[in-house]
Amino acid sequence: REATALLVHLLEEGDLIERSLALTGKVPAPRDKESLIEELLTSNDRWLALAASHAKEPGSQEVLSEDRQLMERLLMLQSVELFSAMTLEQLEAIHSCLTEQHYTKGEVIFNEGDIGDELYIVADGQVDILLNLKSDEPLHLATVKAGNYFGEMSVLDRDPRSAAARVAEDARLFVLKGEQLKELIYVMPEIAFTIFRVLSERLRRSDRRLDSMTRKEGEAEKA
Repeated sequence: REATALLVHLLEEGDLIERSLALTGKVPAPRDKESLIEELLTSNDRWLALAASHAKEPGSQEVLSEDRQLMERLLMLQSVELFSAMTLEQLEAIHSCLTEQHYTKGEVIFNEGDIGDELYIVADGQVDILLNLKSDEPLHLATVKAGNYFGEMSVLDRDPRSAAARVAEDARLFVLKGEQLKELIYVMPEIAFTIFRVLSERLRRSDRRLDSMTRKEGEAEKA
């Protein structure tokens, strides 16, 4: 029952206090909102107390805007497949390594063959992943939307980018550098198991998709 309740909270567009409860894994039995807020105001959990304080007096909590923004970002990170199984402590550690960047439609984030070690998380907007971008007919591999990520292979090694990334809609991205991730893994090695498990499965899916596209192109040329 707790797992089902947690899933519902994460998928819903509920208010901040409800989603904060889901984030910390503390989904209480149903009760009226006022009594829940009063109880959480005295919580030893910083995030629950902050959410309760904001819920009780939203107009007087401007001083907490940075904490509120951090909470929203942690919730966003947890919605990303790569980080969905992480604890709040791990999400905070990942967040501390992120930088925010903004791109406009048509802007090229990186080209095929570029060297880089950044992983990009799409917070808003869309990004196209393309092969042969500089040719007359680039091959569209995927469109990365909000809540997803790209560039992950360069986090694991510094090989040239295997494809290009071009902004399809004005985008707000969070960038994680590979070197920072490696330093974080050294301090919190348990993060590696979560990330590498997701990345290995994603790589297998990408290989299958690319093989399928290659076969279709070959069949089209023969026809």
